[in-house]
Amino acid sequence: MEVVSVSIKEDFVTELFNQYYPMLRTLCWRYVDYDRLFADIVDESILDTFIQAYSSCDHLRSHPNVQGWLIITCLNRLRPRVKQVRNREKHHAFSMDDPHVPQIKLEESWEEGKILQLDARDQIDELYTALTETERQVFREHYVQGFTLQEVAHHCHRSIVSVKASLRQIKRKAHNLKNLSK
Repeated sequence: MEVVSVSIKEDFVTELFNQYYPMLRTLCWRYVDYDRLFADIVDESILDTFIQAYSSCDHLRSHPNVQGWLIITCLNRLRPRVKQVRNREKHHAFSMDDPHVPQIKLEESWEEGKILQLDARDQIDELYTALTETERQVFREHYVQGFTLQEVAHHCHRSIVSVKASLRQIKRKAHNLKNLSK
């Protein structure tokens, strides 16, 4: 009885593999933007999905959406592995003696880039005078001192939504001042 059960499971998973492997492979490669760095992770995630399908064969045979189950299971195997590699890449250290060290690009948020375009001191002073006292405090803490939204909200005794609204107002005023100076 056990041999028949194993044979039926193997046949079922082999059929699933033949039917869905190309689709899962394409889906995973699209998820990683066809980056060859993730080749092994894509293959491992797909194979782990079919191993899980073998383990859950009894449940899967009566499942109303086998394709959906395979896709979700595969993506649930893939996402944390890709995230782990991408996080490692962010924190990867390079030797300063190596002449082929890539240039490190500072990542700026869209808001910081817009505010930093007002690089002339008189323009910043003009913006600062156009702000309300609350907006000045948010501006100082977020853009000058570099606090996160949560920290600014805590220091100002305001909600994060309120801090975000103040930042939108600051950006709007900076944009208006920039357009006036053109």
